[in-house]
Amino acid sequence: MQNKISKYKKSKIILYDLYIRDSNSYIKNNYSEIMMKKINEETIKENWDNIWKNHNNKTFSFLEKIFFGLFKTQFSSKSVYNFLCKFINEKTESSIECGCGSGLIQKKLMEKYNLNGTFLDISEEALIFTKRNISKLNLLKKSEFVQGSILSIPLPDERYDIVWNSGVLEHFEVEDQRKAISEMFRITKKGGKVIILIPSTHGNIYLRMKEKAEKNNTWQAGYELPLATMMHLLPDEIDASNCKEYKFGYITQLHFLKYMFKSKLLVNLSIPFIEIVQRVLFFLENRPGYFLALVIEKK
Repeated sequence: MQNKISKYKKSKIILYDLYIRDSNSYIKNNYSEIMMKKINEETIKENWDNIWKNHNNKTFSFLEKIFFGLFKTQFSSKSVYNFLCKFINEKTESSIECGCGSGLIQKKLMEKYNLNGTFLDISEEALIFTKRNISKLNLLKKSEFVQGSILSIPLPDERYDIVWNSGVLEHFEVEDQRKAISEMFRITKKGGKVIILIPSTHGNIYLRMKEKAEKNNTWQAGYELPLATMMHLLPDEIDASNCKEYKFGYITQLHFLKYMFKSKLLVNLSIPFIEIVQRVLFFLENRPGYFLALVIEKK
């Protein structure tokens, strides 16, 4: 038993070294952000409450109304949705999105697969937006809305077939990332899956635009650290042999080209154009790019 544990710990050290080497250039260029800025859960909650509060109170411009009329679902959301669909089958009964934001992808999964769905978010403002979307459809009876932390999910063990999130863990520091994965694993049924998607260091266009936006003070997402791998984040209760990583999203990263512009008008004009280009080049989406996905099977 001791040899098995030692071998497992050694494999985690090797994986962590791989993560450091593959992410080396990004870490060097962003050392002050990564090492000096202390991130905590309250900071994250405050940031996203402000983002969703602004969104809930927002009066959409003429250009934005045209955009949402033409593109009801962003290309990036469609890409996440298509990826998640690969892991849902006739036995799947329930799913939870941990850090649901708008909840639009979870809503689509519930519609297509007739799932019972839970929406978890630390931001009350995000849940207000999600409830507004869900109330327009006949999904309220199959929906549950929970305000709570991904670091201490207020739900019982082994409750869901699919436990997932996208664009959440990159806003936390390493120890909190491990806590979040542990909590997601805890509420997953045996035979179910945890699916986590974050930005990848393979997304060169995304990385360049993020750096540019931070310099221009136009970056909207706060602290956000892309990774080359998530295997070093696995808590001790998860066997690495039951995990698999995927890299895709080459075309999704084109969304961040909007940060080339400082003018709000130019940003608004660029977004529909970028969406059209993404749809034309969709066949390149499976190449390594913006998304790094970790799938954990609970046996």
